[in-house]
Amino acid sequence: MNVIYLDQNVVIALAEKSKEAERVSRAREAVLKQVAAGVAIFPYSEIHFAESAAMRPESRTRIGEFVDQISAGYRFAEGKYLRSQQFKDILTGSKTSFRSRSAVFPDLISFVEN
Repeated sequence: MNVIYLDQNVVIALAEKSKEAERVSRAREAVLKQVAAGVAIFPYSEIHFAESAAMRPESRTRIGEFVDQISAGYRFAEGKYLRSQQFKDILTGSKTSFRSRSAVFPDLISFVEN
């Protein structure tokens, strides 16, 4: 499974169907196809929450529903957790893991509900 981070501005462009150019439309379909095939997920992060907070409620819901679809319910661990874990690895002399399983986890609550 490929784990891919999409910046908020890309998520917004892909979610806003009414403003799609042909290139954005093709990208949206490719993303949805990868998720449907179980080949890739596009988790969200705390940054997505922060940047969505200022949106109008209807926009936030529309974006959130798209995020829920492409994330398959996964989110990135908070940056402070990852930095903390890496610091602990350095102190203990352990190898730091950069695998997706150490940075991505299933969220029990959807993006929209969060």
